[in-house]
Amino acid sequence: MKEYIIFLDESGDHNLVKYDIQYPIFTLVGCIFEKVYYEEQVIAKVNKLKINHFNNKNTILHSYVLFLY
Repeated sequence: MKEYIIFLDESGDHNLVKYDIQYPIFTLVGCIFEKVYYEEQVIAKVNKLKINHFNNKNTILHSYVLFLY
């Protein structure tokens, strides 16, 4: 039996009645990987991306929203 790893993340406000007019968005995304593929391929490729762009594989990837007025 194959094992899988799933990553889920959300952004925004899930309240559909009283929401932030400046950011009226809600998203939910996910990635599903076969565990062996994740361990053998994904980890190495993400670490390479981190080293190439941040010169450190311990960098935490995180997004943010920047509003310019």
